[in-house]
Amino acid sequence: MEDTVKQGKDQRRTRQGTIFNPWDIEITTERLVVPSAHIRRITKRRTAEVGHDSDEEGAEMDVRVGRSTIYRTPADLASPHAHPSSSASCTGPAPAPSPLLPSPSEDVPLLGAAARLKRKRANERERRTARREEERVASGSKRKRVHEDRVAATPTLDVPNFKAADHDAPVASTGWQGLQDKHIRSKMERERKHGRASEDASESDDSDSEDEAIPDAREYQLDDPTFKDFRRFDWPGHPMRMEDQEGRCLAMLVGAPNDPDWATAVTEPATCLMEEASRSLYGDDGVPPTRRRGTHYAETIGAMAELVLWTLLLQLPFQRIVGHSDAVFDGHAGGLYRYYKKTRDKIHAWADRNKKYLPRLDKSVQGSYTFNFGPITATFPHIDFANLIWGWCFITALGRYDPDRGGHLVLWDLKLIIRFPPGTTIAIPSALLRHSNISIQAGETRMSFTQFSAAGLFRFVRNGFKTDTDLKGKRRRMSKRDKGALVKEQRERFAKGIRMWSKRGEAEYSGSE
Repeated sequence: MEDTVKQGKDQRRTRQGTIFNPWDIEITTERLVVPSAHIRRITKRRTAEVGHDSDEEGAEMDVRVGRSTIYRTPADLASPHAHPSSSASCTGPAPAPSPLLPSPSEDVPLLGAAARLKRKRANERERRTARREEERVASGSKRKRVHEDRVAATPTLDVPNFKAADHDAPVASTGWQGLQDKHIRSKMERERKHGRASEDASESDDSDSEDEAIPDAREYQLDDPTFKDFRRFDWPGHPMRMEDQEGRCLAMLVGAPNDPDWATAVTEPATCLMEEASRSLYGDDGVPPTRRRGTHYAETIGAMAELVLWTLLLQLPFQRIVGHSDAVFDGHAGGLYRYYKKTRDKIHAWADRNKKYLPRLDKSVQGSYTFNFGPITATFPHIDFANLIWGWCFITALGRYDPDRGGHLVLWDLKLIIRFPPGTTIAIPSALLRHSNISIQAGETRMSFTQFSAAGLFRFVRNGFKTDTDLKGKRRRMSKRDKGALVKEQRERFAKGIRMWSKRGEAEYSGSE
């Protein structure tokens, strides 16, 4: 016969003074019978809260129910019938009334406290955000204070004896882009004939030679005699500004985020993704590489295999690289960044109006992306003449190589060799400064990922969404005065453009183009 113990009513009173009658609970040796009230819903909710807050499934955690009861693990909260006190194997005399069953009146204050705590934290976040926004507006900055502090604390790599405003040999007559090597030679020859060579150049036969201005298109080793007068900088990979004589940030050693897992979470996965994409694009035999810049395989988004390349670009490692580059661009060249952003937005608005498909990345202001698949990416000395002449090209080194023995970035016009570790990024005006890479060692691999914008994008917007070819007829019919104004604008364009390179403590200039 089933032994039954029935708990009597305890004449307790609530806070309002009314008599409180707890539930009648019938306890048997076989099972624990509870009313179907709110117990299961409460315990189920508690289980979900514990599971949500726990960092590890099944981790031991104190969870208070009511005022005093403590459950040690989420498993204890699965159901009242799963509790040891109600086990079917339990024998002996009936247990005393259990205090483990919470009443709704005891549970409500805890839920209210949790809700109040949540509201308090939300209000604190709102106040903190509002305070920071007020500080940002008061300072006149467009960026967060923590961003401004990091920018201000960035050290400088000085570039002596270089003034960007005087380095106009590679600049095209329109002021938009660079010149090909054959046109640079012709321009230098014309300047010599008309006596326009600089006084410094006339004093030194070496600086006046074509061989120094345009080096041979080949690979170079770190110990090449050509570099006897070059300065070597063993860059550790931290952010640094490269400033010319006027203090303008003409280039940026971007580095990598202050993330100890960057190498394993970004650099190595990005390298593996590029290796897989290379096999998808080229197979085992590959295709003939481009010879102008090096002996590696290179593909630009939009050129071919668009699906493979966009799939690669949208992978998390490359999205992190793009996002970090964009943030540094905004911080250290704010005027130039806003000029890029304004141009990008206008082009996409024009494409939307004309129902033209134009993919974009919201976290980047750049217009193009190139994957240099290697496997041994060592570029020849070159300039990317089709890019915006004062614009920045972001180069990210990837692969598995020893950065102390190879892979360095050579900036020929600055006579500077920079150590370039895998996973780091460097931004340079690639249409203005001639650059190349040092060869790596046998058995190593080196790849790169670049972000840039062609000069044609900015010219297209300036022309009212028309190409120069579209405007040829109109310009032929221009008055002499208008033609003179156009020529003046072209001559001043480069000088105005480099003003977008920021100076410390100077207001940002985003141009009037």
